[in-house]
Amino acid sequence: MKKEIIKQIKKIEETEKVRIIMAVEAGSRAWGFEGTDSDYDVRFIYVRPLKEYLRLDKTRDVLEFPIEGELDFSGWDISKTLKLIYSSNPALHEWLQSPIVYRKTAEVKELEKLARKHFSRTRIVNHYYHIAFRHYQRFVAIKEKVRLKKYFYILRSLAAALYAVRKDDIPPIEFDVLRSSEFPWEMNVIIDEMVRIKKENDESRQIERIVELDIFIENMLKEINDNIQQFQQAEAASWQDLNRFFRKVVKNK
Repeated sequence: MKKEIIKQIKKIEETEKVRIIMAVEAGSRAWGFEGTDSDYDVRFIYVRPLKEYLRLDKTRDVLEFPIEGELDFSGWDISKTLKLIYSSNPALHEWLQSPIVYRKTAEVKELEKLARKHFSRTRIVNHYYHIAFRHYQRFVAIKEKVRLKKYFYILRSLAAALYAVRKDDIPPIEFDVLRSSEFPWEMNVIIDEMVRIKKENDESRQIERIVELDIFIENMLKEINDNIQQFQQAEAASWQDLNRFFRKVVKNK
């Protein structure tokens, strides 16, 4: 599959007249709990020729393609990417940390440094807390049976939020790294069995609610919410280094 993905990356460059500086796996495969029928969620960052950024009728800053079989491709223009770095976008932080890399040029190292410089604990914690809270209320709290996939979305978001709360740092993307760092041993024993079941089944697999796990989730949601209330407003970030990088990478196109 990797050869086919790399082939598609080159095809996108040719047809869209762009240079792709990074292409990685996102979603469940990058998180480490894909199912038997999980798609390959390929996400990329691209640069257009300089003249395209000097037009009055600017082109879209996103490239999206219909899903073909198991392949799901979409990407962000470097201009959008840098704006998302400014706002400490969690999805972009995940892309930059993905353990499954299809392409990464030298410019990406500087992108990673910029993302770390503009990291906002408040924005990251709020993002993951609200994912966990909404999914728990909608897909667990009112159900008798739960899609295993939903439990994992909640648990990963919880672990990422807890990591940012406790360490004031960008959460790792891999679920196993997060949960071993933030969850107690007895919860990880339960999750180990859930991981085994998920990897052997498709995305629709349901299980009975796990009382101990639900209590743990509710307690961690409360801990995170209590911490959010105490966060101080961070100072506004500067655009200077982002603009400098933008001019450099566009000229290199």
